[in-house]
Amino acid sequence: MKEEKKTLDLLDISPYVRYVHAIWEAVQERHQVPWRCIYDYEFLLVTAGSLEIVTEENTLYLSADQIHIVPPMRFHTIRIPEGERCSYYSIHFDFIDLGRENDFSYEEYTSQCNRNLEQAIMNERLVKRPLYALGSLALPETVQVIDTIAYTEHLKTMILLQREKPFAWEIDMKCEMLSILKLLLNDIRRTKTESPRKKMEHFSDIAAYLFDHYGETIDFESLSRIFGYSYSSFRKQFKEKTGKSPHEYLVDLRMERAVALLNSQQYTVTEVALMVGYEDSSYFSRVFRKKKGCSPSSFLGGK
Repeated sequence: MKEEKKTLDLLDISPYVRYVHAIWEAVQERHQVPWRCIYDYEFLLVTAGSLEIVTEENTLYLSADQIHIVPPMRFHTIRIPEGERCSYYSIHFDFIDLGRENDFSYEEYTSQCNRNLEQAIMNERLVKRPLYALGSLALPETVQVIDTIAYTEHLKTMILLQREKPFAWEIDMKCEMLSILKLLLNDIRRTKTESPRKKMEHFSDIAAYLFDHYGETIDFESLSRIFGYSYSSFRKQFKEKTGKSPHEYLVDLRMERAVALLNSQQYTVTEVALMVGYEDSSYFSRVFRKKKGCSPSSFLGGK
């Protein structure tokens, strides 16, 4: 029988991190997670590709820039969709130290993920661990992340601390986890105050920015964060708004500006290529021909 959850306030939190790891370019055939029940909290941050979390109730689909929160005593398994690759980080932790009698090694999980088990073996002692939850804020199953890089910087530091164990590394680990929780709570608060189908309300500002800077290198991941979106959300909503991906939109804008510059008869093809963001004029000419059906030099009357 499951023990009743006790609640914690934010000031009560003193996270105990049990295990942090990163999975890179995982595919279904090499990614083995048996049907299992975990004893602590697990945060999964997807950084590339997609992931499926299968529970007794449903299947959740995670894409890049999303965190899934697995509470204690939730039966589930993790799968990579067939034909896809996924990279993600995972943290196992408790919100407070539950004492030696309730502690366990991370090998409780990892030892069973390397075998073709259909279901992990339950540890009856750990099933009886006390359960704690945040009383001031219910943690959702999935959170859309705004600044994935901020999370990954902390996660990389935690993996390094776990491996090298420098002096007082346990305190540093606790500090890194608290920083991640602060990022997470901010993202949860943001999503609660926004419509679940929030549209790109800043599109006119984004379009103006691209028009003013089309000749420069555009980092769309940084641009999306400036306007308050994760890149995956930015790309999806941009395409809903325009029918094009951000990159396709930028290329079309550059080609339209190139036509105008070529028609002015003031610049060579090489000069126009540089003006619209292409250092390689041969590459610019190939893109131009693909988009406009003719070479850029045909606009110059033999120049």
